[in-house]
Amino acid sequence: MDTELVIEALNGRSDAFGSLVEKYERPIFNLAFRISGDYEDAMDITQTVFVKAFERLDSFDPARNFFSWLYRMAVNESLNFVRRRSRTVHIEAEMPSRAPAPDEQIAREESQSLVQQALTRLSEDYRLVIILRHFLDLSYREIGEIAGIPEKTVKSRLYTGRHILRGIIMEMS
Repeated sequence: MDTELVIEALNGRSDAFGSLVEKYERPIFNLAFRISGDYEDAMDITQTVFVKAFERLDSFDPARNFFSWLYRMAVNESLNFVRRRSRTVHIEAEMPSRAPAPDEQIAREESQSLVQQALTRLSEDYRLVIILRHFLDLSYREIGEIAGIPEKTVKSRLYTGRHILRGIIMEMS
């Protein structure tokens, strides 16, 4: 389906690319927000990703997965944006819909803040796989495609990244 839309877009049907934008705008924004930690920055990143995707559409290999190609572009754009911005990255875990008691809310916010700070101290390789797996719930295969690494490397980086993250959190507590 995606490949057909790409081919149609390459043949001049702008609504075909619009369909791809509609389909993937939210996941790309969520990724950009998780990496940048800022709503406005994530909006800018998302827009830039789709502009670049449109400009580079002719370089897409139809034998590959369009979503992985686009997501990899979004990861690169997000990381480059954060590097250029050179501020702290804030990553917020999604909150359950149940309204917690005030003391639970304070404890949860403190835990999230601690995790955010600890994540920013991880190298980009470890931070990326942890965000993609635990915040965006992607499979090892999807993470491997996006990061351009084998699944075994994804598993290894997740294991090591979690271990390092645990150490950082214990050190900060």
